[in-house]
Amino acid sequence: GGCGSATLEVAGMSCAVCTGRVERALQSVEGVRRASVSLPTGRARVEFDVDVDVGAETKADDSPALLRRLSEECAYAVTSGGYECSLLHVSDPRSSSGGGDDGGITLADNAARMEAARSSELRSWRNHLSFACLFTIPLVIIHYSTMHSEYDPNAPPSWVEWAGLYLSTPVQFGVGRRFYSAAWKSFRMDRVLGMDFLVCMGTTAAYTYTTGRRFY
Repeated sequence: GGCGSATLEVAGMSCAVCTGRVERALQSVEGVRRASVSLPTGRARVEFDVDVDVGAETKADDSPALLRRLSEECAYAVTSGGYECSLLHVSDPRSSSGGGDDGGITLADNAARMEAARSSELRSWRNHLSFACLFTIPLVIIHYSTMHSEYDPNAPPSWVEWAGLYLSTPVQFGVGRRFYSAAWKSFRMDRVLGMDFLVCMGTTAAYTYTTGRRFY
């Protein structure tokens, strides 16, 4: 059979576990011959067997519509896995023009979309960092300014402990929410404990131990 391909843009991947999940989602689509995902570029390339489901009578004139349908099914499979996905380019070497359907997306448009996606992600991380610093810097100042104070384990929690609780909680569950969400998604979909789970496990253990030690 013939072979066509598609390029998709995938947002929301953070580690190798994510790329593996996206690849498995793409390969689960009937008609996909091969799928590869790049974490740095946020791109996925899929190769199809364009004769799938239509038998040996498939004509070259029919293959663009078939490739478009398979490409959209791939995008839907990735989206169902919890990632944002959009179709960038469909290539059909069997078409009379030998080219493909790019949906009006030129190389310049593609580069602009990549830059916009990268800028959006950086802006999101910058906002999270600013939010975390808003609470973490006062917490560090309080900690180091009172670290030589005498500690009495039998005394009720002081204002320092309460301040630590109020300042650390928004960071743990506000900024950290994306890690909890990604870890749960990875475990629920593939029973995989990846980097997001390790981040959640380490920070939750520290938060729980510190809170329990002083308040319970």
